[in-house]
This record gives sequence, structure tokens and C-alpha cells, in this order.
Amino acid sequence: MKQLSLLLPLAFLTSLTACSPPASNNTSSPDMSLPEQDMSPTIDMDRIPDMQMDMDTIQDATPDDDMPPSNWSASIADDAPNTLREGESTTINLDTTNIQNLSVVWEVSSRTADSVTCPDLVTESSAEHITLTLKPNEDVRCADELQVRATVVGDGVMVDVTHDLSVVPIDGRVTSFEQLPDNPQPQIQTCPEWDCLNHSDPTLGVLPSGELAIWFAAGGDESEMFPVVGRAVQGTDGTWNMDDAPVMTPADASDNDWAIARETPSVRWNADAEKWDMWYLGYRVGYHTDPAIGQARSMDAEGTQWARSESPIYRPTEGSWDETFLTSPGALMGSDGVWRLYYAGASTKTDAIGRIGVLTSTDGQTWTPYENNPVFEGSRGEWDANVLDPHVQFVGGRYVMWYSALDGQLKPESAISVGVAVSEDGYTWDRLTQAPIITPQEDSWTSARVLDVEVISREDGSLLMVGYAVSKEGTNPNFPDFKPGRIGLWSSSTNKE
Repeated sequence: MKQLSLLLPLAFLTSLTACSPPASNNTSSPDMSLPEQDMSPTIDMDRIPDMQMDMDTIQDATPDDDMPPSNWSASIADDAPNTLREGESTTINLDTTNIQNLSVVWEVSSRTADSVTCPDLVTESSAEHITLTLKPNEDVRCADELQVRATVVGDGVMVDVTHDLSVVPIDGRVTSFEQLPDNPQPQIQTCPEWDCLNHSDPTLGVLPSGELAIWFAAGGDESEMFPVVGRAVQGTDGTWNMDDAPVMTPADASDNDWAIARETPSVRWNADAEKWDMWYLGYRVGYHTDPAIGQARSMDAEGTQWARSESPIYRPTEGSWDETFLTSPGALMGSDGVWRLYYAGASTKTDAIGRIGVLTSTDGQTWTPYENNPVFEGSRGEWDANVLDPHVQFVGGRYVMWYSALDGQLKPESAISVGVAVSEDGYTWDRLTQAPIITPQEDSWTSARVLDVEVISREDGSLLMVGYAVSKEGTNPNFPDFKPGRIGLWSSSTNKE
């Protein structure tokens, strides 16, 4: 949407004499008629960025006649695009008529988050046009609804013209995934090792070195009847290097800790702190007895050292919909600047059916349950009657949730698949597809279940997914009935339309 928001002769602004406001927001020609009484103009000069324009041009501009020519005009070109896609460039042209000594300052700002400008989107600008490119992993506040503003100065007149843009999704990118050929990866180590029994609940991150890392829950010779959290790093040759020891264990718990066990981790890089933030399920007795959600920050940029949190950030109350079961918490900042933490919860005292809830925060530290929880439920009688393991990213101008689901209460033989839903605000959700996007495959390492996936955007615009799966067949000849979880990777098959 194009709009004229300010039109005033600069000769009047600099001398602070009387002037009239623009006659209409639908014209770009100045109305120079004087009002019947003096009006003192209020001009916020901070709205004019000083990094792209010599401010002397504005402050010292004095037209020869104090009046521009009658056909003086500036506007956004009629063919300006209204949409922007990740990885693509969009150019917006400026049309001007009969303007001498022209200067233009461009600014891009968020329309969903207050007072947020988006200079990183600008790849080129001049007096005639601006070119924007939305890169992967851009600040989500600058990846939704945008406003482009051109502050045009010439002949002693300053005018602001604006144009609105919406980021739109790339068809198929969040629903089409293909397994990578080396799955399952990384491999479970041979006992006695800290991860020799099971890998589950993985979360992805890119280290400052550019290497890909996975944090995950594991069982092995250091589990002490509780899971540990480990880490593996993928080398440049594609092989995985497992840390010598887990990064979180029950062994460092004190008598007063609220959580001896920590599992279902989800990490996100904190650029301001240059550390990793992690959300996880924690409990002292058992995950059906005293479950709560914890939050921790790494003590190093590699995510190998973590301090225990003094208290949980959320514990369900008795009688609530999520009172006896929590899993897979993970958080992101929304395009409006509000943090959202999604998790699955259930009450084994009622129907033992999983639903998705959300906590909100303005600072990413103090969390409040959303008043209309749960925000996403299964479809009774369908493949996703019982929903678990939400993972939400902001992709293509909308919130996208990947989730695990099964057709009823969890049983040993239950098949689990992966579905996807979308939301404009992060609270009201619609299934993007009626069928699951990833399902168990017979005669493979995923023959029983595929679940608990997470997704990150790569620099080429593709999405990389991590998850874990369970086979119907045992893999350890010494324990043929034990079916361990194993981790694998999938890549989106569609990067661009």
C-alpha cells in the first residue's frame, strides 16, 4: 500500500514559521495555502536516518522561491511488488517529477514489532530505487510484515512516501523432506559408553565455527537410571565426533535440586550473550510425578558446559490439562517481539491425550501460561488424535509447527508420525496437510516410529530437519526385545518455487 505521510516546505521548517499540513494522504503534490491561524509544526527529525543522507541537505535546503513547481511529485512506482520471499531480491522504484537537487533516504521497518528497523534487508539503494533481500535466519521481526519508507527532499520540500510488503512462504518447503543417505547418524557407541543404549530427542544448532552440532538425550553407562544430555559435532568430512562425556548428567545434582533428570532438550543461539539457551523437561522423581520445564544458558559458546537452573520456569498445577506430563519445550521470539515457548502436555488422570500449550514472555526469562491453552489439539479418530513434541519456527512470514502424533493413547505398538501446522499469530493453528509428512517405513530403521523433529534454516534457503526413530526390530543381539531410538537427518526437497 502506497501512502503519502508528510509534505512540508523545508524553508518553513527551518525558520519555524507557519505552514499548512498536506491536503490529503492520497496526493503527492504540496498544498501551499496558508491556514487561518498559525500552527506550530512538530517534526521528529529522528525519523530521518543519517546513515544514508547528508543531513545538511535537509537542514540547509532553501528553495529559490520558497515554492516548488506545481507539478512537483514523488511516489512509489505503481508496479512495486507487494510480497517478498526468503532468498529472493525485490526492487521498489521511486517515481519523481520535476524535482531538482533530489536526495532520498530509504528506511525499512517492521509492521509487527514496534520501533524495529531492518537495515540488513537492504542490499542496494539509490535516489531511484531500493533492493531488498530476505536472507535465511533473519531477525523474525524483519521477516513478516514490512514497511518501506522513502524520505524525499528537493526544492525545499520534504515528503515521505511508504509502501507495505508481506513476506510469503515458498510452496512445499515446510512439507517436503527427504532422508539423508547416511541415516541413522550419529551412530550409537558400543558399551560401555555414556550413549550406548539409546539416542532420542535431538536438537540442532550451528556452532560459531560453522560446524553442525546435535544435543540429545541418551542412555548408557552414566545414566544412573536417568537420561543424560550429550552432544555430537559433524566434521567437514561429514563424520560425527561424539563428546567424551555428556554435557548434562544426574551426577552433578545436589540434594536440593528440583531436577535430577533433564531430557528433551531444545537449544537456540543467543546472539547477544554469545551463548546457547536450552529448554528442557526436568524432574526429580519421574516425568509423570513431578514434571516441570527448565531453562539454562551455556557457559561457553560451544554448548559443552551448562549450569543447573535454581528453579523451573513452569510447573503445572493440580487439576490442569497438563498436570502429569510435559515434554519437548522449545522457544522462539515471534515477529511481534514476544517470546513463545511451546510444549506438549497431558493429564494421565483424565484421557492421557497430548495437547500443545504455549508460555509467553517479553524478556525470554519470565514466562506466563497463555490464557487459552491448549492452543493445538489432535483430531479425534484421525492419525493425529494424540499430539506431542511441538517444534515451531517462523518461516515464510508465518509460524510453522512440526509435531509428532499418533491415533490414540500411547501403546507399545503405536505408530508415530510427523505432521505440520501453520499459524499467523502463533496461537491459532491450522493443519497445513491432513496427512502426515513423515511416516514409519517398513524394513527400515524408522519402521515403528518417527518423532520429535526440529528444523533449522541453512544458508542456501533449504531446511534441515533432525529427529529420531525406532525400529520394530531390536538392534542389539544381547537385548533383542530392546528397541533403541536412533537419530537421523532430513533435508527439505524444495528451496525455491
